[in-house]
Amino acid sequence: MAKPGKPLEKDTIMVGQLVQDMHANVGTVRWCGKMEKAQKPPNGDTGFYCAVEFEEPTQALHRGNGTWEGTEYCKCRDGTVEFLKPKMLVLERNRAALAEFRKVVPNIMPPLPDRELLKFLIARKYEIPKSAEMLENHLKWLAEFKPNKDEYFPPELCDWYPCGFGDGRDRDGNLLYFERPGNGGVMSPKAVCEKLSVGVLARWHAASMMTGRDMMRRHNAKRITMVVDLKDMGDTGSLTLDFAKAVAKIDQDNFPEHLARLYLINASTMFSALWRIIRVFVDDRTKDKIRVLKGDFAEEVEKQIEKQYWPKFLGGENDSWLAKNGRVGSEDPSKAAAGGPALNIDPVTKEELAEAEKPTPRETAASPEPGSPNPSGAAEAPPASPGKDV
Repeated sequence: MAKPGKPLEKDTIMVGQLVQDMHANVGTVRWCGKMEKAQKPPNGDTGFYCAVEFEEPTQALHRGNGTWEGTEYCKCRDGTVEFLKPKMLVLERNRAALAEFRKVVPNIMPPLPDRELLKFLIARKYEIPKSAEMLENHLKWLAEFKPNKDEYFPPELCDWYPCGFGDGRDRDGNLLYFERPGNGGVMSPKAVCEKLSVGVLARWHAASMMTGRDMMRRHNAKRITMVVDLKDMGDTGSLTLDFAKAVAKIDQDNFPEHLARLYLINASTMFSALWRIIRVFVDDRTKDKIRVLKGDFAEEVEKQIEKQYWPKFLGGENDSWLAKNGRVGSEDPSKAAAGGPALNIDPVTKEELAEAEKPTPRETAASPEPGSPNPSGAAEAPPASPGKDV
């Protein structure tokens, strides 16, 4: 008998079981069996597989209708079936956990939908007390910091650090968000931090995340896929690291599971070194959603985002992300500092810099299979992009 939250095995999985993947997507097992080389299994990896029909269809390249390489294993709606190894799945636990969670936090103000409450559970590995504590801290932050999607920020940011949401979705149905720190060399992130302060930029980032939350609610989307263009960033400096630390804290403490994927494209050698420090502030589950790409990024990005939604800086023609001229928040100056005070973040410490010098798990051990739940509770390392993933 499989235990809740533990990866399944071929001896504990069976047709008809309700299961969920590492992203908490729920589905039903429709077929189980061994796939040999002749069946051309996913990634050429032979072994025991199951075909899972997920409740929500997507256009992901690895999703289908139950037919794989010409053989029909089950017959389902297109975009719902994925062939997975049992260890990539656990027994479904979303519904029971949500019901228990709502008993512990019955009077949430402002009220949150199940989809958002579930993200707090995922972030704390379905431990109800820890999830409730995280939610309580988030509500306190909302009341004190007052992040506001309609706050006014200096118009220069449109030229120095443009950002915005595109009009499309990625292959999994997630919203698309694009950002150009420094705008391809117009102004270095270090200079932007010096001119506006890390605290103001932290409020600006929080406004972006609040906009994303509002859009996910209105468009029934689960997460956001982000593309950040690092071309010609120039000098970074300690203030840039402080801003990165602030972003990590805001997102991980208050917007759990907001992120589907993050592509950092046109990464320079300098940024690759900077990333060793930034990763210290980022939790394992989030790190596994991030791709730092230098050189030719097109193949990797197209796996998740169709070219019709690519902006010009990606090599496409869709600049819908600039519909507000790269602005976050309101264009009304009277709404400046509409929320609370600037966020105070402790500067990067010597201890954190020392931590950055340590080898990463991917440098000291073989990575576990992509997408598989990890019995230790640690998040998995993503598949590398040969020649491109830093």
